[in-house]
Amino acid sequence: MLKEAKELIKPAHYEESLQRFIWYHDHAAEFSTNLASGWLINALSDWVELGRRYPKAKQALIEIRDRKDQEFHEGRGYFELFMEINSINDYLQCQDDTCALFKFIEEKDPKLARQCFIVAESALMNRHEYAWCLRYIGDGPAAFERIRQDWEREKQWQQSMDQNLAEAYQRMGRTNLFPQRPEMSKLSDDRFVGEVRQLIEILIGTGHQADAEKIRDEAVAVLDDARLKSAVGDAEEKIQKCAAPDSQPQTQDAVSAAQKWLALIDRGNYSESWKQASAVVQGAATEPSFVNLMNTFRQPLGELASRKLKSAQRMTELPGAPDGQYVVMQFETSFAGKKSTIETVTFMLEKDGQWKSAGYFIK
Repeated sequence: MLKEAKELIKPAHYEESLQRFIWYHDHAAEFSTNLASGWLINALSDWVELGRRYPKAKQALIEIRDRKDQEFHEGRGYFELFMEINSINDYLQCQDDTCALFKFIEEKDPKLARQCFIVAESALMNRHEYAWCLRYIGDGPAAFERIRQDWEREKQWQQSMDQNLAEAYQRMGRTNLFPQRPEMSKLSDDRFVGEVRQLIEILIGTGHQADAEKIRDEAVAVLDDARLKSAVGDAEEKIQKCAAPDSQPQTQDAVSAAQKWLALIDRGNYSESWKQASAVVQGAATEPSFVNLMNTFRQPLGELASRKLKSAQRMTELPGAPDGQYVVMQFETSFAGKKSTIETVTFMLEKDGQWKSAGYFIK
């Protein structure tokens, strides 16, 4: 069935292909318990490729993801299901959704959250959620010691394996055929460097400069690697870049348009804000429905006290929306009735060259 689904993509039999992917997902567990989550490995990349050509396939995958997500909100979530959702979000470039789900799990089931952190860590790092990562990593120097011990055990295991193989070949009189495996040692070293650099980035991002510098020095002492020597400086540069809003002209245009649109919301002119929104917003909600939503969620917050741009990220894909040019902005906002909120505002570039609202969320 999966083979048929893949083969039907090339001749553009998209609907037939989609139905086979859906069938494969729904019935995978009937054939093997490993397929219950293994369907992701076998099918996901091809399903996403189908979605690029056939938007209905992408929407079907999003709906599957959302049903799995709902399991957690109804108290039936588990580790393997979180792994599935994370994999889907990775392919859909929706890591924000992984972070949001992880934070929900942490609130409702801290024990499960601790189990899921190893999966969520990459998404949290990509969103620069350093405080969340440190919460689960714990003490920085202790975390480095675990990384170092794991690396040393792996190196010792490799040396032991190499010695055993050498002795076996020697007994067979085939010493000239003993395979050299420098790539195994390099993989271990690369893993050690990557884990240490990530730990240093987390520590720099949470203000633990001294611990980061100490860990860098201790890491260089056991492995002389240029990537370790530059780890602190690289982390500082990365964090500074991420903290500054995107300054490219297109992004600035979107931010300017968003601020003007938000001003309509602030004045309570909800009908006009709907009229100036994108076709995506107008297609999702009628003008009376939009006004009712604003009256329910925005109006009770009261007058605007302050609003500061926190981030602005350009994207080309968003869940449930057509591919296009988007800028997702977050504002740190204070209202008379709520002193600390985060407004997430999404703007899209329409065919007429105008940036218009495609989403608005207050947290």
